[in-house]
Amino acid sequence: MDTIKFTDIGPATSPPATQNRKQRSNHSSAPPAADCQSPPSFFEKGNRSRWLIPLLPLALSAYYYREISPFQLLYEHYLLFYLFFFACCALTTYFALNAKRNALRHIFHDTYDNPCYLHAVAKAYNHPLNTLLVPAICTATAFTEMVCRIFSEQPAGLQATITLATALFFLVIFRANNYKRVYSAYHGIEPPYHPQNLTTAKRKTLQKAGSAGLSITWIYDNLVAAGMLDETNGT
Repeated sequence: MDTIKFTDIGPATSPPATQNRKQRSNHSSAPPAADCQSPPSFFEKGNRSRWLIPLLPLALSAYYYREISPFQLLYEHYLLFYLFFFACCALTTYFALNAKRNALRHIFHDTYDNPCYLHAVAKAYNHPLNTLLVPAICTATAFTEMVCRIFSEQPAGLQATITLATALFFLVIFRANNYKRVYSAYHGIEPPYHPQNLTTAKRKTLQKAGSAGLSITWIYDNLVAAGMLDETNGT
């Protein structure tokens, strides 16, 4: 295991602020290699099984409709397929974000905030392929169905609505669960808006609920900031 080696920072008569600044500089300039390693990836052992969840709709489609491609399904069959597919993609994304929340929670809180530590915190949420691939495929499926109906000169209003709703849903989820907000939640830093009707205890309960709870607090805070909710009575 790598250890941090401290060097002489001057005589004991140096002011404490000067000693702390020199020590922090030394700590930041040569951090141990072990601290810079990324938290567990979504693709690593123990996480790969979650990729099977979005495959369930394809398996059921092949079993019930004898067709794997969703674009070959009848109109009503496709809608049922996509509803189930979207639910599976949302569940997979939830598990992925929760895995990163747990990885971030276990990162040691280094009071020096050295570059290596910040790098580790960022990398806990900086595996875009791990969490963006499933939502991208889900949104692309709805978009492709919309384009197919447009080219076949069929009404595509519902498909356009589904595509937009899917994209907005995942956008909100990722915006609400960015690593800076998760870090603030785990380390007790108050979010920008803290109305009295959503107490600290309620916030902590929601944060323990995982990515869904953090998303709820983010949406609530932004509604308050936009003036759509009143801070005192929640109306």
